[in-house]
Amino acid sequence: AWSNGRYRSAEHRAVCKGEGDRYSVPYFVTFSDDKEIWAPSELVNDEHPQRYRPFILDQVVDEFLKSKEFKEKKNAPNFFDR
Repeated sequence: AWSNGRYRSAEHRAVCKGEGDRYSVPYFVTFSDDKEIWAPSELVNDEHPQRYRPFILDQVVDEFLKSKEFKEKKNAPNFFDR
C-alpha cells in the first residue's frame, strides 16, 4: 500500500546446496503505530491512480486480529482496499 502497488517485494529464491545449516536474517521496516500511512504523491498520478486508502497501522492490525478469517486461521483479508 505504501508504494501504491508500484513496487513489489523481492521473491525469495535462495537454495541451500550445502550440507551445513543456512541462516537468514530478516530486515523489517516499521512505522509508528498511530501515524497515517499513504502512498507518496510522487507515486500517484493519472497513469497510476491511488489504489489504497490511507491507513493507521495499529487500526489495521487491530481489525485484522478481530477478523473472522484470522480467528479461523484462513487467508488474511486485504484491509487496505476497504
